[in-house]
Amino acid sequence: MAQLVYNAIKCLECGNTIVSYYTHDYKKCGCSNHALVDGGLDYGRYGAVDINKIERIGVYDNEPFEKVRQFAFRGGRGKGGTQPLTYTPLCEMNDEWLEAVLEYGGASWHLDLIRKEIQYRKMTKQNTIELLNSEGPILTAKHVSHVQHVGSGMKTSIDFEIKDQFKKTLMIMTKKEIFDFTRGKIDITDSRGRVWNYSTRPGTEKPDLKKLDEFIGVDTTGKIY
Repeated sequence: MAQLVYNAIKCLECGNTIVSYYTHDYKKCGCSNHALVDGGLDYGRYGAVDINKIERIGVYDNEPFEKVRQFAFRGGRGKGGTQPLTYTPLCEMNDEWLEAVLEYGGASWHLDLIRKEIQYRKMTKQNTIELLNSEGPILTAKHVSHVQHVGSGMKTSIDFEIKDQFKKTLMIMTKKEIFDFTRGKIDITDSRGRVWNYSTRPGTEKPDLKKLDEFIGVDTTGKIY
């Protein structure tokens, strides 16, 4: 049976989204529709003066993990336990916190999600590279696979999703396009309108060239870097 990992409603009258984090965590919006949610992750209870003016937002652990990690959360009071209680999505927890949760323990389904998040990050790091970094990533590239039907068979090709430091997707590049960018032949414009030319950036902002070429898929056999 699927486990509820996020239990919320949106009141369509006032636009507020209210979340129930734990059992008997009864929440209600402040408008005349009196939309309510209760039950935390144990059960879902909803209501309103006009039930047609609420939107249920329920996320379960058997949905795609890309979605689950943005909604499943962990409550915490900071290091030392002295801060106000806040709830943080898995995708925003730092690596140290994830490992600490596994040592501390908890519900088996929740620990399974923590392990999935750790594995997800390991896989993502292998499929992502920082093209430019100056006290933080400026431009990143991530492998995006596509399956094409060729005759009676299938062919998988790799393109590259380019994001800027504001985590905005700028474009999908082909292998040739990203190669040309890393050789200074074409520019990339970020979401703030800034133009980046790779050849004009200092080497301290760039990854190792061999590592970059291997990521792109360039045959590095016999090449001297």
